[in-house]
Amino acid sequence: MQEAYDILALSDVVTGLVKSFAFSILIGAVGCLRGLQTGQGADSVGRQTTSAVVSGLFLIIFADANFTVIFHVFDW
Repeated sequence: MQEAYDILALSDVVTGLVKSFAFSILIGAVGCLRGLQTGQGADSVGRQTTSAVVSGLFLIIFADANFTVIFHVFDW
């Protein structure tokens, strides 16, 4: 436990919380958007579900890359 306390800084915890909050907002927004775009029928639901997953994964990867650059520039 002591080694974990020595290695882990408060900035690591804060940046992890910031990223997880941003990712949750992205996932919720994409899910709501694709849900509102769903038409009638099971076929439309399946297509929009797949689209939501793909869009969500892409946005998470893109946002994580941006966070990495921002945190590196500001040396967090």
